[in-house]
Amino acid sequence: MKHYRLLLGLCLSQICTAATYTVTPDSNVATIRNALNACSAGDSLILSPGDYGDQQYIGNFQPEGEVTIQFPSQTWFESVLQLVDCQNLTIKSLWQRPPVNASNNPQPGIRITGGDTQNIRITESRIDGQNAKNAIEITGSTELPENWPSFISIEQVEAFGTQDDIIRVNGANHIVIKDCHLHDPAIPQNTTQHIDAIQVIRARTIYIHDNWITFTDSSASYQRNEGTNALNPHQGIILSTTANQTISHFEIRRNHFVEWTPGTPIIVSGSGVSEGIVYGNQLLDCIDYIVFGDTLGSNIRDFANTTESSQ
Repeated sequence: MKHYRLLLGLCLSQICTAATYTVTPDSNVATIRNALNACSAGDSLILSPGDYGDQQYIGNFQPEGEVTIQFPSQTWFESVLQLVDCQNLTIKSLWQRPPVNASNNPQPGIRITGGDTQNIRITESRIDGQNAKNAIEITGSTELPENWPSFISIEQVEAFGTQDDIIRVNGANHIVIKDCHLHDPAIPQNTTQHIDAIQVIRARTIYIHDNWITFTDSSASYQRNEGTNALNPHQGIILSTTANQTISHFEIRRNHFVEWTPGTPIIVSGSGVSEGIVYGNQLLDCIDYIVFGDTLGSNIRDFANTTESSQ
């Protein structure tokens, strides 16, 4: 009984010490990073609505335990968010609409990078990427895995309307993308631009589970690579590497593709893909099937996927 009382006392002390802070933009455009200076493990930072500028940079924030940045319900945050060398940070309830880039060089809505970045979670969020290159971009600074962000989780995120990929992973260790709804890229007519829902180029272990990937709003007006001004095919999930761009292990499980008519729902291709499984995915009213390249490693398994038509 004494041990149980001690454990309960420790838990209560941790709960009691957690604090909630609020940051409000002022005439000097307060930075979120400065507001985080007051936070420690277990604390939450709530952002009041307002103008935080075109871009917010959060660098070298490394508390010993989880800190949560929470946004007001259904209030648009119109800044690009960059996380560099951050740890133990949760982004919750973010409704993001990245600003228009005047230089015509669109940025991602959220960029996660840095070799000291780990334990980052984005959840219960919505990203309107009409002005963004990617909704979420996770990238390593070099080819070396020790310089890659690690243990990144993207859960319950709705993202749409980007100018490139919706989620792009180019150098990361242990990534989880699950329970997300990715849909309707903002592809201009008469363009050869290539857009995917999820593209993975380099990763050491990535799990893509239980997502809905749909292309419904404008699918009737899109073509597949036919004619002078036709669009390139677009992939729902594409894992594509060379020998120097390794994907050591992947799992693509129980994802639902609905009317992904611009192109192929799943492509796994490249000599750098060494091990993985494609299991239990459902393709509804898609024009293509799951495609595997000829140069894959021998430990790639594919079974229990279904293709259906609503007709």
